[in-house]
Amino acid sequence: MSKPTETAEITVAYINDPKPGKKWGTIKATDGNYYWGPPSMLSRYKPGETCKVEFELGGNDGTLRSLRHKVEIPQALARPSAPPPRARTNPTDSEQIFVMCMVKERPIFKGGDATATDLITEINMLRDVYRNTFGGNAQQDDQMNDQIPHL
Repeated sequence: MSKPTETAEITVAYINDPKPGKKWGTIKATDGNYYWGPPSMLSRYKPGETCKVEFELGGNDGTLRSLRHKVEIPQALARPSAPPPRARTNPTDSEQIFVMCMVKERPIFKGGDATATDLITEINMLRDVYRNTFGGNAQQDDQMNDQIPHL
């Protein structure tokens, strides 16, 4: 009489080949469970791999997991990995974003008393703050290589 099989999704932590004189080795999953199998079965697995396994429970206490079949999990269905890091913002855009955020907070831009020259001086000062704080070259690219002219 055949024992019923069970399935589990495992991530292989490592593989133990059979010890000398033994016929079966083990796979240890990252959840701590061991799965027993012959070398021909163990050779189908590799550390770090996530897959589904069919196994039978046996042994004296019914906890020995004997491998019967490996079910590949398509990469699209495997556990998702972390998303790739977001690309850095263009240095010119970074400077413009910084300046505009600061402009919104500066009192000189909220009142109506400042002249165009005052506003230009303030913006150029904020651009210098960005460059001195976050580095970068004042001549980063053609769009930002000049100061706003004084009127």
